[in-house]
Amino acid sequence: MKLARYIMVRVCAATLVCAVVLLGLGFTFEVIDEVGNASPGYGFGQAVWYSVLSIPSAFVRDLPLIGLLGALTGLGSLAGTSELVAARAAGMSLSRLVALACVPGLVAGVGAVAMSEWVVPGTERAAESYKDASLGRATNDQWVRGLWHRDGERFVNLEAAEQDAIRALRWFEFAPNGELVRSGSAREGIAGTAGWQLDRAQIATLMGDRIAVASGVSVTLPIQASPVSLYQAADSGVAQRPSELWALYQQLERSGLSTQRAQLGLYQALLLPVLILALVFAGAGFVLGPLRSSPIGTRLFIGIVVGLSFKLLQDIAGPVTLVYGFNPLLAVVIPGVLAVALGAMNLRRT
Repeated sequence: MKLARYIMVRVCAATLVCAVVLLGLGFTFEVIDEVGNASPGYGFGQAVWYSVLSIPSAFVRDLPLIGLLGALTGLGSLAGTSELVAARAAGMSLSRLVALACVPGLVAGVGAVAMSEWVVPGTERAAESYKDASLGRATNDQWVRGLWHRDGERFVNLEAAEQDAIRALRWFEFAPNGELVRSGSAREGIAGTAGWQLDRAQIATLMGDRIAVASGVSVTLPIQASPVSLYQAADSGVAQRPSELWALYQQLERSGLSTQRAQLGLYQALLLPVLILALVFAGAGFVLGPLRSSPIGTRLFIGIVVGLSFKLLQDIAGPVTLVYGFNPLLAVVIPGVLAVALGAMNLRRT
């Protein structure tokens, strides 16, 4: 039990060191990049604070690479001092060694999913709002303007909304044959889980050769996604909570629209612990297999190459699935399967 705890602590410490180094480098490059775009009101101090607010999203984004490097350096340091040989001599199996190396990555992955829900979207939007305010631009991260959304045979034009508060909205309802049957508008409302509840709406209904108009009525549009999540769905670079992606997926599916982008974001967020485990497994395969007697520099170089290749494959697979209509799950699973296959191939050589 003490030996297992010792191995986990060593891998966890190595992962923490890799996280600090990698995030520190990313933070430095981010500050340099932001300072290069300095302008009146946005100088070095503002660039540093903007980069600080960007650290949580960078941590979640780089966590698979951090887990891989942590496994390589942690297990590699144990191998370099022959402690892994002693552990095997004490009766610890190869599979148990790999499992112990995966524990820190699994814990970090679960924590990253929680950060994706409660931390990253807020800090990323706060960073952009702070930058806009420093540059004297309007902070519009929670404002939605000019959004068009199809909900079955209903087309909704959200002219203005602040978070869940609707300020101006119009909608048009069509018959299956394409004829306009009803239109409406509202100047206030609230977007809730049960739908968008509009107050003091005006509705015009086409009835043959006349139009019936009703004013001051309350209407609920069965749209369960928030205006902000619908607006951000068109921008893959904007962080969204898994809960927002799930609500968006349900809304798009109910409306008969493409759900691939929402599915891709949801799979990437929820399967992050699995992807981290796959890369840690690959790293353990390198250390316990062909790299067990290699110097630390070689292990780090191999880890960076594998991690960057994994990231590149992910970045390519996502857009490819969206363009060609493949299942978005493939874009998340295939890189992980390849990492596991690489680790298994190396472990078989021990």
